[in-house]
Amino acid sequence: MKQDLKIGDNAVYSLKRFLSDHMPKSIFLVTGKDSFFNSGAQTKLEPLLANYKYFRFYDFEENPKVEDVEKGIELFNFHSCDFIIAVGGGSIIDMAKLVNAFHSEKGDISQLVLQAATITDVVPFVAVPTTSGTGSEATHFAVVYVKRKKYSVANKLLIPSLAIIDPSFTFLASPYLTAVTGLDAFSQAIESYWSINSTEKSQSYSLEAAKVIWNHLPAAVNSDSLDSRQMMSKASHLAGKAINIAKTTAPHALSYGFSTNLRMAHGHAVSLFLPFFMDFHIKATKDNCNDVRGINWVREAMVNISNILEVEAEQLATETLRFINRCKISIAYKELNISQQLFEQSIGDFSEERMKNNPVKVDHEVLKALYNSKFNNSEN
Repeated sequence: MKQDLKIGDNAVYSLKRFLSDHMPKSIFLVTGKDSFFNSGAQTKLEPLLANYKYFRFYDFEENPKVEDVEKGIELFNFHSCDFIIAVGGGSIIDMAKLVNAFHSEKGDISQLVLQAATITDVVPFVAVPTTSGTGSEATHFAVVYVKRKKYSVANKLLIPSLAIIDPSFTFLASPYLTAVTGLDAFSQAIESYWSINSTEKSQSYSLEAAKVIWNHLPAAVNSDSLDSRQMMSKASHLAGKAINIAKTTAPHALSYGFSTNLRMAHGHAVSLFLPFFMDFHIKATKDNCNDVRGINWVREAMVNISNILEVEAEQLATETLRFINRCKISIAYKELNISQQLFEQSIGDFSEERMKNNPVKVDHEVLKALYNSKFNNSEN
């Protein structure tokens, strides 16, 4: 599905023309409880919506649960909505995607998710991210939790009709939110590059995004640099385009249980695993290679990542740990009170689908080594 993209300061005003072209009768506006106001989105959007009937949906938790999707669908249909605008982070955009996907279905939504039901009926959909991290506005999939287990709903029709990347909506984000969403985007860029599904096009997006984030995220976190925040908005979208093709791998696969059990921000949870897997992939052999392109391709991929970040391949994991530290994020299990029991419980909830995309095979011994890794047990 071809997507219209508007990017830059005040890009949100392009919504006026898009609304005029579609003339919706009733708009379903999906937002966060507070981020809609705190980001400055309300101030800019409400005048653009003044001549339209709209209903705001915000009463749901982070990481969309199927029960909240059902609630959203009920409200969407009650208000006879024919247009969706999502304003917020990844969970908010995912919620909008899920309502759009299933609003006309009569069956049980949980079963439709589990059975990967075909999606055919969607309405025009605009995504306006207020964070620089998930890239959800650029992807054709959405995360939903059914009985605490994470599933991914995927269909080309889920890509928003229009993505509006207005960096000004990220300017007031806290240092922690800036850091964890930025680290999510960084991990997406890295993982999509080494993914077994990567293509020449996705790799181009990946490397550009990774380099920009590497050079700008610490400044966005620590000095509140507006220039760096603007660059992060662009890089986040590029990372989203990369995973839309190649998908994520082991760090994302393992993160979901930690987000749920520790109520940890998604980007923070992903960061727990990125340095380890950088080191693990650099040391890969032909015996544990999972990519049909072969071990030499995996090794070359790691060298290319190192080169774009301007570090030695052997130091890539260590330098990534330092990068995470510069963003004021700790991934030390001791400091985060992650016991081995809690680790094993959370690891058990990993996404098999994402793990299959990893270029190197991951088994029980690898997970055991992960808990004992120097990257997660040193003071960082």
